[in-house]
Amino acid sequence: EVPAGTSLRGVLERARVADRLSPEQLECATFGVYGVSRELDALVADGERVEIYRPLLDDPKLIRRRRGLRSRPRRAES
Repeated sequence: EVPAGTSLRGVLERARVADRLSPEQLECATFGVYGVSRELDALVADGERVEIYRPLLDDPKLIRRRRGLRSRPRRAES
């Protein structure tokens, strides 16, 4: 919980996000509320969920494809 009139930056500071993410992760992350990116100076309203958006490490489609290839049973050669 944060006092009324707290900015997104203030919420992140109170949550000690910098202690949990590396400087590189913080630099490339964007922040928002309910799927909408916001500036760090934007005020957060009561009940809003602050989110951290970080780049994906890999393409989800490729991950699923690789997983499927590993679990697929091999066919016996005739």
